[in-house]
Amino acid sequence: MLKRKNPRHIPDKPRYFKLDINGEEWDFRLPFPIHSAKVMQLFPKTSKDENVDFDGVIDIWKVCGALVGVCWANKDYDLESDLETFERNYLRFGEAVLEELYDYDWDMSDFNKVLPLLVKKVSLSWLSDKEINDRANFSEVAKDKLN
Repeated sequence: MLKRKNPRHIPDKPRYFKLDINGEEWDFRLPFPIHSAKVMQLFPKTSKDENVDFDGVIDIWKVCGALVGVCWANKDYDLESDLETFERNYLRFGEAVLEELYDYDWDMSDFNKVLPLLVKKVSLSWLSDKEINDRANFSEVAKDKLN
């Protein structure tokens, strides 16, 4: 990781958020849905089969690394790994992100904390406010219909 000379300004907007990793806060940003969809669409290709082989498991981790990379917005550190360097190959980019954060002492348990939260936040970011409300109210039964 590269220490920034000047801290990045993190706007007070819902698409920016912090995650705590071992007592240290890390900044992330929800990318534009089209961009995050390119990463998320790789999950079914690598994890659809229940009998995923070892290479499939490795690819799943690479996708996870790519998701961390596209959501990265730390105020103090930039990732050295850049998607353009890998010609927008998300699996190669994800592998580089994992290695880079591993060198900064992130371990598997750190990734296991971050990844489910990122997947959830990214997935929810694709929904409009109306869709969120519709889904939230879907299971509620109107009182007048109970009588």
